Amino acid sequence: MKKAKIPFGAVVLFFIGVAVLAGCVGAVTQETGSVAQTLEAIEIITSPENPPRLFVTLQAETVQQIQAVGLGQSWTIFDEHGNIVYAFNSDSPSPLQLLPSDFDEATFYLNHTSSEIEMYFSDNFPPHTVYVRRWPAEYALSDQVLYYQYEAVVISNNIVNVSDNRRNYIYEVKAIWEQGRATFAFRLNSMNTTELIESSIANEITPNKTNYATQ
Repeated sequence: MKKAKIPFGAVVLFFIGVAVLAGCVGAVTQETGSVAQTLEAIEIITSPENPPRLFVTLQAETVQQIQAVGLGQSWTIFDEHGNIVYAFNSDSPSPLQLLPSDFDEATFYLNHTSSEIEMYFSDNFPPHTVYVRRWPAEYALSDQVLYYQYEAVVISNNIVNVSDNRRNYIYEVKAIWEQGRATFAFRLNSMNTTELIESSIANEITPNKTNYATQ
């Protein structure tokens, strides 16, 4: 029985096909690697170069939104190899040392009601830890010792519950990321307090006729 002979051309075509297939596999592997590197680069880019800003919304009779005052910051950016690209750090002053004018664009007004304060961080980059505390506004510009006499505020899912107890408050928010931390401040004023002050001023200006009559 004669053995079938494989044409020489077929053998050549077979090895050429194997070589081409190996090249395709290598190309796919190389392409996969480049995609992985691209995704890694995107992940690095999405980490902001500076700490996000804090925007705060008060759901009251009308929706109020403000940008909190930025205080101290520390931030570090790493490359894909874990090397520091750049870093900076700035001291955080006490929110009690801020002037009332510093809160011109960062003040809520609560009017005879209870409500919720919701916090949003810019760049779609929320911190992994947030601490909130507050002081009565009359502590402002006072002795630094009062800084340690704060009230810790409960926060859940970036929401703080507030109620109008006829007092004004200064709030401090400390936010922490893997890249660093940032401190913010805003103020919550009671409309009741404003009304009491206006009423007191009005009484001082307008004479009391009954008192005059009895003199």
